[in-house]
Amino acid sequence: MKFAHKVLLLVLLLFAAVLLSLALGAERIDFASLFNLSETDSFTHILVFEIRAPRTLIALFAGALLAGSGCLFQGFFRNALADPAIMGVSSGAALGAVIVSILLGVSALHGSAPLLIQCGAFAGALAAVWAAYLIAGKKRYEPGAVSLLLTGTALSACFSAIYSLLLIMRYNELHKMYAWSLGSFNGKTWNDALRLVIPALLVLPLYFTLAKPLDLLSLGERSASTLGLNTKRARLSIIALGSLGTALAVCSGGTIGFIGLIGPHIARLLVGPSHKKLIVSSMLLGALLLLVSDIVARTAAAPMEIPVGIITSLMGTPFFLAIMAKGRGGRY
Repeated sequence: MKFAHKVLLLVLLLFAAVLLSLALGAERIDFASLFNLSETDSFTHILVFEIRAPRTLIALFAGALLAGSGCLFQGFFRNALADPAIMGVSSGAALGAVIVSILLGVSALHGSAPLLIQCGAFAGALAAVWAAYLIAGKKRYEPGAVSLLLTGTALSACFSAIYSLLLIMRYNELHKMYAWSLGSFNGKTWNDALRLVIPALLVLPLYFTLAKPLDLLSLGERSASTLGLNTKRARLSIIALGSLGTALAVCSGGTIGFIGLIGPHIARLLVGPSHKKLIVSSMLLGALLLLVSDIVARTAAAPMEIPVGIITSLMGTPFFLAIMAKGRGGRY
């Protein structure tokens, strides 16, 4: 199957998932009613356009950002285990967002200064990925899988412990913030959607500018440098964009794991190692996977809602173990 046909298939699956997301939930809506919402004051219209539509949009863009960032990190480390959550980047972003929200006296969920909170999350994510790169690799380009996993696990545990302590200090918002830390799109509005979609539309196209540098880096840093690549600039760009994408996703839905692992992994099986094809496929798959996970999260135990981060973790664990079982620790 040609690459264009595979992309078209993913887009069609994504469109079907969007329709299911708008129709399914604690209150189910038949598809005939979904396409006939002329009464703007009706319960069905409010449920679809004011509650489920912004939530669906956020899940789509958050999934694309996480999978795109995972693709960048995996290409950078040349390791399929380099997921933002496993490396501690998501936890670092969450910690940064919580610290800024406490300093400003606002909520990380619905703060009055969303740009500053996003900046805090970006700083936390950037610190986490640099720490993983420097500690696991010992300043070498290709850190070993075991070092990367152990470093990421330690960083994630450390960051999670710190922001859990900070959340306890904000007792009035403890329940909501705890649910956010597990990953949740519950209660999202159009304002929340715009806070994610606008910067995401600026960040996602920049991922494609790194396709050629990632292809060259896959040959090894010395070979890439010989072929004319400014490896220092490439490293900075990959780390900065991957961290920024992760930070935006974390601010919108909390720490959601394994989307950045599963999306690029399936994409690599579908389209091969070329990052020009891999990045777009990863983003489409990430959006699809996170949207489907969100549908499961609000329908599996309806009317109760399961945090979407739990669903993605249950889904991602078999992928993680399968990659480890190959015996190469995720290395390409």
